[in-house]
Amino acid sequence: MLGLSFAIAIGVVGGFLTSQNAPIPTALQQPTRAQSQSKKLTSKSARSWYSAIRSSCNAVEVDFALRKNPPPSGDLGASYAAACLVLAGNTEAAREKIESLKSSERPKAALLVFNQIHPIADKGNDAAALPGMLLTIDYMPKNFQALYHAGLAEAQLGRFEDADEHLTKFLELYSRDDSFTRRGKKVLENVQSQLRDIERTKRWEAETSDTDTDNQKK
Repeated sequence: MLGLSFAIAIGVVGGFLTSQNAPIPTALQQPTRAQSQSKKLTSKSARSWYSAIRSSCNAVEVDFALRKNPPPSGDLGASYAAACLVLAGNTEAAREKIESLKSSERPKAALLVFNQIHPIADKGNDAAALPGMLLTIDYMPKNFQALYHAGLAEAQLGRFEDADEHLTKFLELYSRDDSFTRRGKKVLENVQSQLRDIERTKRWEAETSDTDTDNQKK
């Protein structure tokens, strides 16, 4: 994991305009004990559901598992379901889960997905984590850790233009002088060298084709 803590604040700040003649009712100033307890139970329920179904989050079992044991209702349930689907390789279904949420909740869901796939990338399997990293970037374009791992994976897979874009953005956002920055720069240099070679090859092929055409006309 990158040596930099990464988190987003999850919370809602509310307020009510009042006057001396119209004081705020106590029940509106803060959640009731029952509401707070309900929120805690919902969060615990979603985490417990995910823990129970995690082993079935693979391409073979996921569809049956989600039908047999649907996620709890609410934002967290949809977010954990998206994480399960990403682990199973069904990124589009995961996107549908995230898109079903309010726009303000989608980055939070993407962060939850990221936190589930990040350990896979940290173990060196960037390619396997790539679909989830790209999904994360769609909703959190400044998640430098997702940009880093996506760029490494794309470089490995020969997707040099994408790797160039993501590693360049990573280095714009993350400037600490450490092993991650040095590796990012090194891979980016190799990627850009590959892109230059590809461009030279294209020009040579185009020039050769033009020469052959001219010779045929003669």
